[in-house]
Amino acid sequence: MSKHLSSVLSAAYAANVPLLLWGSPGVGKTARIEGFGDANGLMVETLIASIREPADFAGYPVPHGGKLSMLPPAFAQRLAGVEQGILFIDELTTAPPAVQAACLRVIHGGAIGDLMLPKGIRRWAAANPPEQAADGNALAPPLANRFMHIEVDSSPQEWVSGAMNGWAPIGYAPPPTGWESRIPKAMAVVAGYIQSRPDKLRVMPKDAASQGKAWASPRTWDMAARMMAVCESMSVAPDVEALCVSGLIGAIEAEQFLVWRKRQDLPDPEELLRTGQWIVPRDGATAFVIMGSLVSVVCATPTRERWTAAWDLLSHASGVHADLAALAGHSLAKGCMTHRFPVPPSMASMAPFLKRIGGFGR
Repeated sequence: MSKHLSSVLSAAYAANVPLLLWGSPGVGKTARIEGFGDANGLMVETLIASIREPADFAGYPVPHGGKLSMLPPAFAQRLAGVEQGILFIDELTTAPPAVQAACLRVIHGGAIGDLMLPKGIRRWAAANPPEQAADGNALAPPLANRFMHIEVDSSPQEWVSGAMNGWAPIGYAPPPTGWESRIPKAMAVVAGYIQSRPDKLRVMPKDAASQGKAWASPRTWDMAARMMAVCESMSVAPDVEALCVSGLIGAIEAEQFLVWRKRQDLPDPEELLRTGQWIVPRDGATAFVIMGSLVSVVCATPTRERWTAAWDLLSHASGVHADLAALAGHSLAKGCMTHRFPVPPSMASMAPFLKRIGGFGR
């Protein structure tokens, strides 16, 4: 079994990112997910995809009050009665195309018929490669793009150790409270990368087999930012974060992105706000990422002091990257519009640059 699987399961559970375990028959995918639930007192509803109908996920049409309601099946109603749990779809590559299509809303939004599952219900799955599954079907690209894909294997040494010493349960240690506050910073890093490489926003593979695995799209970049934030908060090994990002946007794209991020040597935006000291990098992409991080953390936790400090830093940056600072200022003003903070002098000093990009659009 992958040595990082325990950390991946914990991080995926914390971030509420749909997870799909891939592996040959018998490597323990199902046992690991059900064992994770048992070890942590979670309800796990296991569905075998090959024996399910589209209505099991889309709901059963029932006339009600002159309208047609989509009645959720019993497993969905059981999950609706708990705060935390896992909807586990096993043998996903045995699901015919119609069942896969019915799973789209379930995986992405947790909707089954007219029922919306509680936010604490994770949607996880397991699958064999199509050529190793009974009547196997490759995953359709829209369904594949809703998951984080993780490969599972089992070495002889791991199996012997588990057989002799028992299979250790996968415990779950929740991330620190407030870990979501790290998401804006992670999202700003992703936005900076896409700003510098716009061709990387959507990279759909050309071959059908790869389309059924991880590939980059706006949705998977968003999930990657969540995983980066939770991995940072949980202090997981760098290999775990890389595995998670690869499982969302694909191995090649993840490697390029993570190398790019490492080269940026990005400062902590909270430290910049606290000290007001910043040596603005000459590289525009790096500067844009840092400014985006500043805007994101201030909009996430807006106060008058943080608002003013951010404008001071953007004004400082405008001496090197005027248009980029104006774009960041535009986002800052829009993000904090409802708070009606007063106009600081540094914001007023940037008026010519802001006007050049069209002001605030209001």
